[in-house]
Amino acid sequence: MICIIQNELRQSGFDLCHPIHTSWYNDLIRDEGLIESGALNPLPDPPALIPVAYDDDGGEGGTTTTTTTSWFCNAVLIGNTKSAWPHFLRWLSSEVDRTRGAGEEGDDAACDVPVDDDGAALKRISNPFDSFVEMTIVRAMRRCCRRDDDDRSRMVGSCEIFWSDGGRTIIDVDDDRDACYDDDCDRRRRVDDDDRDGNDGRSFLVSMTRVATTTGEYWHDADATRLCVHPTYGTWTAFRAVVVFGTSRRGGSISPSPPPPPPPPRQRPVVSVEEIGIAKLAFEYALDASSSNDGREGGGYGTTVGKPWAELRDYLQHGSTCAGISWEKVPDAMKPWIRLRDCISVGRERWKYDDAQLLYHYTRDINVLSMELRRVRDDERRGLIEGSVS
Repeated sequence: MICIIQNELRQSGFDLCHPIHTSWYNDLIRDEGLIESGALNPLPDPPALIPVAYDDDGGEGGTTTTTTTSWFCNAVLIGNTKSAWPHFLRWLSSEVDRTRGAGEEGDDAACDVPVDDDGAALKRISNPFDSFVEMTIVRAMRRCCRRDDDDRSRMVGSCEIFWSDGGRTIIDVDDDRDACYDDDCDRRRRVDDDDRDGNDGRSFLVSMTRVATTTGEYWHDADATRLCVHPTYGTWTAFRAVVVFGTSRRGGSISPSPPPPPPPPRQRPVVSVEEIGIAKLAFEYALDASSSNDGREGGGYGTTVGKPWAELRDYLQHGSTCAGISWEKVPDAMKPWIRLRDCISVGRERWKYDDAQLLYHYTRDINVLSMELRRVRDDERRGLIEGSVS
C-alpha cells in the first residue's frame, strides 16, 4: 500500500512520501521537553497496520518481484521538491478555466467573473497553492485507502491529515459516500477550533522538520541555521502534511504490530564547515532584518521566533503576502530568508526552485501566478499551432 500511495502522489508532483511511526516523533518531542512545556502535543498513535516492503537492494520497494516486509508504519510524511510546480500550474490553469466557466454560466452570480479575464478568475481562487496541495493529497489518500489490495489495507478505516499550517482534515474511509473534492461542500473538510479534543488547537501544529528527522533521511541543523538538508535534494524540499492511518470500525482478524525502532539519525551530508558558517551568518542576518517587518502586515518571519504555537499557527494560516513579481520588488527584509537555502551547495544545481516558484512560496504574490499563467497559456497555444502544422 505504501508503494501505491507513493506512486499516486508522485504523479501529481509530491515526490516525497516517507513511511513513519508516530511514536518516533512523539518520543522525540517528549525527550526535548516540548510536550511537558505545552509547546507541542503528540500525534495520534494508532496500531501500525501498513507494511513497508524493501527490495533486494535494501531500498523501498515495489519495483522487484521479491520484497521483504521489514516493519509496519502507521503514518506517512508527504512533501515535494521542485517537481510539484509544473503540476500545480496545470491545475491552476484548469481551475481558472473552471472558474471562468462558472461565471459564464451564472453558477456564482455574486462573483460574476468576466469570462475573458484570467486575472479576475485567478483572484477568486483562495490560496491557490495551498488549495492544490490539499485537494491533491486528500484525493490521493481517499483513492489509495479504498484499494483492496491486501488484508491490512482493508484495516484502514480513516486518515487524519495534519497540515503544515496547523490545520487538520479527517477522511472517513469506512463512509461509503464519495465526498469528492469536485463538490463545493467538501472542498476543505477542516476540523473546527471547537472540535480539537480539548487540546485548544495546539496539538494540530506539527513540527514537520522534526518528523522529517525521524525518517533517517534528513539532517537538521538545529544549532545554527534551522535548515533541513537531504543528501540528494539539499535544502530544496518542503513538507506538506503528516497522514495518520486509523483502524477500521469494520474490524478484521489481523493483529497490529508493535512500534518499530526509529531509523538511526542522519549524519550531516557533504556540507562543509565553511558552508555551515556562512549559512549561520545568513540566518542571523535574516532573523535580525525581519524581526520588525519584512513587508507583511504584523511583521515578518523573524517575529515568529519564540512565539507560542497558537500564534504561529495563526501566522501560517493567514496567508499574508508581500510584493514578489521580481527580485527587485521583494522587500529587503525578506531576501535573506530566500538566500539562506542557497548557502548549502548540496542539491542546489539540480533541485533549486525556479525563480517563479521561489518567489511565490516566500511572498505569495498573486502577480507571480499571473505571470506563470500567461506563460502556460502561451505554451499551450504554441503546442496547438505546432500540432496543427505537423
